[in-house]
Amino acid sequence: MEEAAKFIKIAAKGISNYLNSQLKSKAISQELYDKATKNVINNIIKWINDKNIEDLSPNLKIGVYNAILQERWGDLVEAFIDDIKFGTAGIRGRAVLRAYDNPDLRDELQMLIINGLDAPVLKGPNTINNIVLLLKSAGIAKYANANGLTTIVVGHDSRILGTELAEMVSKLFLAYGLKVYFFDSAVPYPELMFSVVDLGASLGVYISASHNDKRYNGYKVCRYGAQINVLERNKMYTDYISKVITQDIKLKELDDASTNELIILGESTRHEGIDYYDSRFSRELIDMHTRYIEQCKKFIVDTQLLNVWAGAIDISYSAFHGTGGELLPRLLKELGFYKTSVTEHMNLPDGTFPSFKVDESPDPGDPEMMEIAVKKFVEEHNIEEFINCDIFIGTDPDSDRFGSVVKIKGDKDTNHVFLTADEAWSALLWYRLYKRAENGGGSIPDSNKQFIAFSHVTTDVLELLAKKYGLGYVKTWVGFPMMAGAIQKVWDGIPISRESCPDIVYDSYEMNSKRKINVFTCEQSNGFSIFGDKPKTMNTFGDMGHVKDKDGIFASAMFAELVAYAKSTNRSIIDILEQEIYTDGSIGAFVNYYETSPKSGQFEGIEGISKKINILKKAVEITDGLNHGNKKFVFGGLSAIRGEEYCTGKYDKSHDWPGFPDEGVRIFFSGDDYNYITIRPSGTSQSLRFYLQLRDKSVNKSDVKEKRKELYKKAVSVMRDIKQHVGAN
Repeated sequence: MEEAAKFIKIAAKGISNYLNSQLKSKAISQELYDKATKNVINNIIKWINDKNIEDLSPNLKIGVYNAILQERWGDLVEAFIDDIKFGTAGIRGRAVLRAYDNPDLRDELQMLIINGLDAPVLKGPNTINNIVLLLKSAGIAKYANANGLTTIVVGHDSRILGTELAEMVSKLFLAYGLKVYFFDSAVPYPELMFSVVDLGASLGVYISASHNDKRYNGYKVCRYGAQINVLERNKMYTDYISKVITQDIKLKELDDASTNELIILGESTRHEGIDYYDSRFSRELIDMHTRYIEQCKKFIVDTQLLNVWAGAIDISYSAFHGTGGELLPRLLKELGFYKTSVTEHMNLPDGTFPSFKVDESPDPGDPEMMEIAVKKFVEEHNIEEFINCDIFIGTDPDSDRFGSVVKIKGDKDTNHVFLTADEAWSALLWYRLYKRAENGGGSIPDSNKQFIAFSHVTTDVLELLAKKYGLGYVKTWVGFPMMAGAIQKVWDGIPISRESCPDIVYDSYEMNSKRKINVFTCEQSNGFSIFGDKPKTMNTFGDMGHVKDKDGIFASAMFAELVAYAKSTNRSIIDILEQEIYTDGSIGAFVNYYETSPKSGQFEGIEGISKKINILKKAVEITDGLNHGNKKFVFGGLSAIRGEEYCTGKYDKSHDWPGFPDEGVRIFFSGDDYNYITIRPSGTSQSLRFYLQLRDKSVNKSDVKEKRKELYKKAVSVMRDIKQHVGAN
């Protein structure tokens, strides 16, 4: 205790001086200063003096002491300022606060690899570590016990210590009497969600930080093949997770679990090097990979087309060091896409993401990250093989995101182009609706019963396509949980509109009581799925329904069919967009342009929170000036005419801002109703997203390329001016 008191005294003085300096320089707000002053030292004392924490993680105290000796005051504040936020369906945050691109510098990431779960790195209640995950898991286990939930599926992606963390939380769930289905290796998150429904399990837990960079990790909770809904999440957190103490942590060894308590998922055969925890019992193995692949195959629109053309399509693929490296190539080949080449180096699961720098996110939806993936493919194969490929596909570490680079037919200057999610989903929706209309003799059978769903920052091309083909639509706030919640309300017969569901819905169109069948759901952040008709029970799939969250494996297969169709008509995906969508008089040419601030990663430390808030407040000043102050703003030559602020209240408290515009600030421009920019704060990090959309209806097939180039140049100019004005450059 004397040693602890000595370190606490040093920390109290150093942190106090640090906070005073940051407040004086206006790097942090008064509210953040007060919060840190109140919480940080108290939380450090609580953690280093907790006997249960010391028993579970003896080296945790060493990590804290080392940080104090190294005067890492900013890191200590970040680690101990609060409990990590339980967000949309779980938690996500930094697993390490010190990481470098220089391999000669021994950082905390390397310490995790070498020393495991009890590595002496800086850990606190606001970082992802073994203690935090055990506390959250204990809360979930208590919730399960109290609500009659008896089974749970546990999986992980390729993150560092993913297997060890998944084993650890499984031990806790077993100790609380839950039956555990455990994946034997890194697995795509969509497959885990599928397995929850396929097995009739009560819950699913997944260790992942999705597309965040290598410093991060996280923990997702799902139910009914979707992330848990807001009401259940709030109850789970408020009544159970927030009340858990370290005395609630108890563990049961996996080897001691009976064959009915622990079942292994993955393949039906054992592989060398994988622990099946059967030193005492011979465990059942369930081939979940095959079940999942067969599920994905059901959604092909034109199997006859694939029988003829799939074998002619050259596909290149990168798993971004994640979980899709085996599953997606297998699915594509079983669909007939035999000419599928992979980037072997990037197809091996590796949580250090060696192809990317420390602050680079392994996200196939980022053109710069896809460029890295393409270069790695060319290094491993050759430039000719890339030039010949019809599509280069990427999926992120947990395989819920899809990204693509597609061949440009007849373009002399460049052979391939990165396809944005807005372009990809526009082309895919057109294809699926066009094919169904073609099969229906010119119109889609029962179109009055069908609808699509997408987020309010996703391209409005989808809205116009839905109208053209007689479908309804629901635009929700950002995230698949929002779309899943809205679709569930549609299934339950609840009127869906901004007025009736303001916490979920941005807009809707012709959503009458007949429309129950979801045929397309997507979002700008490279996510796609199909929910289908209402399931007979909550934990089943409805007719032609898939998982109720984004699925990059599924999206890749569906998009490969579109590529086959384009080739069968001697066209590229860009040709499809230009000839079938942008020159359609009811739609027009669109450019959806996207940037982030900062360009990669997030604004670091507690100062990052203030930076994000200050940018957002400047955006609000624009909308206030337009709507109430008769002020004029011109960005990139476009006049701003009005603004809107979108607040659901879910992040007001964490930002100390009543009315915090968690769903963004939108500024509309003159010339077209579809010209606007949305500035939206990230819900999981200290960063902002800028979504700009411009449209030109006066296009035809002879000038569509030039008109879209002009729109793109205008978009870049508008984005530059907006970001400069709000201080986001």
